[in-house]
Amino acid sequence: MTFNSVWYESLNEEHSLQQGELIENFPILMPPKKIDQENGRFKINPVITTKNVIILSQSCDLEQDKIKIITICPFVTITDLVKNNKMFEDDNKKEDLRRGYLSYLHLLDSISENHYNNEMIVVNFRNIYTTHNEYLKSYVKSQNSRVTLKPPYLEHLSQSFARFFMRVGLPSTIQPFV
Repeated sequence: MTFNSVWYESLNEEHSLQQGELIENFPILMPPKKIDQENGRFKINPVITTKNVIILSQSCDLEQDKIKIITICPFVTITDLVKNNKMFEDDNKKEDLRRGYLSYLHLLDSISENHYNNEMIVVNFRNIYTTHNEYLKSYVKSQNSRVTLKPPYLEHLSQSFARFFMRVGLPSTIQPFV
């Protein structure tokens, strides 16, 4: 299998989980819209969905088993992004995405012909999920192939996530000097 060797590398089963690793069809427990309470007991109706996700937790924490809960975000192909959001039919909006002007999205190059129809991938930071370390490890073992981002593209993703996460909306601002 040939990968875009500039951006990605293949992992085998000996590798521990890594930041930037792409996981296909990962089952995610969605938080319920409401939780009912009856006789002091909570009742929830869990919903499980599958999503393609990328690991955002730091590789050093994963390798040294320092965290039990791993942060992940969903990703889609650029075609699916356009299909689900008509705003991206406009090439200027796609260019804004490419330039990094949309803080909630991050564009990655295509992986290979065998992955996502050789399309670019869009990571969505607006929906952050978490999963247990052991659960993700066991799920990854069932995968035929594993792919992860390489430096400096990995660091670029991480910085993009940090910029989105650290945004601050002030209730009022200092008036202009003009």
